[in-house]
Amino acid sequence: MQIAVIDLLYAEYLRNQAGGACPVRAKRALQEICWLYSREQRLPSSACGSMEVVVLGQLESNIDDRKLRRWCLNVLALIGTASRSKSTIERVIQNYHNDPDTMASALTAYFKVEQGAFGELSGRSYLSPQQIKLAAHIGNFGARIRDDGTTINIDTEGTPILKSSLVAVGLGRAPENLFDPRFANGELVRQLSTHDHTNVAQYAVWAITENPTLTVQNLGFDIRDLTTKPANVRGWTYRLYGDAEIDDALRHEVITEGAVDVEPEARLNLARGIKARFYDGIEEVTCGWFLDEPNAEVGEEVLVHMVRQSARCGEYRRLALEVFEAEHPNSELRRRMFEAARGQRIYAEMKRLEIKGDGDLFEALTLERNGDIQVTNNYNIGVIQGGAVSLGGDAKSEGNITNSLTGNQIPQFKVDLHNLASELKALPSQTSELSDLVKLIEDTAENPSEEKRSALRRSWDTITSGTEGLAKFGGDITKIAGIWEKVAPYLI
Repeated sequence: MQIAVIDLLYAEYLRNQAGGACPVRAKRALQEICWLYSREQRLPSSACGSMEVVVLGQLESNIDDRKLRRWCLNVLALIGTASRSKSTIERVIQNYHNDPDTMASALTAYFKVEQGAFGELSGRSYLSPQQIKLAAHIGNFGARIRDDGTTINIDTEGTPILKSSLVAVGLGRAPENLFDPRFANGELVRQLSTHDHTNVAQYAVWAITENPTLTVQNLGFDIRDLTTKPANVRGWTYRLYGDAEIDDALRHEVITEGAVDVEPEARLNLARGIKARFYDGIEEVTCGWFLDEPNAEVGEEVLVHMVRQSARCGEYRRLALEVFEAEHPNSELRRRMFEAARGQRIYAEMKRLEIKGDGDLFEALTLERNGDIQVTNNYNIGVIQGGAVSLGGDAKSEGNITNSLTGNQIPQFKVDLHNLASELKALPSQTSELSDLVKLIEDTAENPSEEKRSALRRSWDTITSGTEGLAKFGGDITKIAGIWEKVAPYLI
């Protein structure tokens, strides 16, 4: 699989979430980073240092939160460096060696930051050879350990080693000779998915969701018996069936059952499982589920599914935009919705609603069925009347516009044009047509003749036409809109 680099804006979003004050959102961001890395997606190299600092800060601040502690260590196992993270990881190993779950993550992180980790750890009495060997394989550092013949017998090992074994299997990093010869990886998962310890069974189902060589056929129980399983096992099974390559009729049965599961944990995993899935008829379950869901975190995950699949379902789009418009500006939910909408038409529509909420130029903005924007309010600047400003879609002019410049208006007009050019240059997606527009703006600032101002108007209308307008270039166009409001009345 080819390695892809996560775009910088998304990396910044994840960093802000990972370093935030809300432990739930921080954990979710850390989990997302691990999920992306397991699918060969990486943070930009320029973002790794700041992310590492944020994760270390979160680890120090919430060291007593067991789950958050583990996920911080899991991320450090991916991006940690010796200079920044080694001392913190060593301290965790010393202080939490009686916590097997923390140790599993900390040992893998230690292999990331210490080239000689195998030798350093092998002499510690509180660590077993199995713990060390699994930690190395989980982090993909198997080449750093000696093959001393250590194997894992699932009939005799305790819960921590079984869970780590399943993590290695799920990540596809368990060597064939690691387990008792009776069990290939698929059979190992089948056996452990019915284990008496619910966490072991949960990890077995998780391994199937993660490893592309495993399928629902590797489950050791019949899906018809799912209601008899504990909530954590039900949840991961819902998640597995929500995203697996299976018949949509069977998927629909499982989703219908999971959407009304009595446990929020189970519903949460189902919502995450269907995030990237859509088929005709799923909205018959999900729309009602979203509207009736009593748990905020679960509802948010269902909403993310709806945003991501909004291009395929009009009702999803309608509900998502209603929720977005009702949310407070700069709320965490709005940020999450923007993240889910990246690369889709609904992103531009949400941007327009965000701008509308800011008032001023967009106070009378209307978002029509086809996504076009119309601004029909009139405004006066000195003796000049202006109207009909379009950032995307068709603009309709109302009011008398003389579009002339007086001597005392020219200096400010030029300043505004230069500011507009600077903001456009900062947009993430730079194209040749955007570069041509910037050059024309700069030329007009040097010589604001009627000919130049007329050409700028035509060029602007062309590049901002369509349903997305400037939003197709990414970034925040709110500031650009404010500058354009000042410039537009003087264009012809």
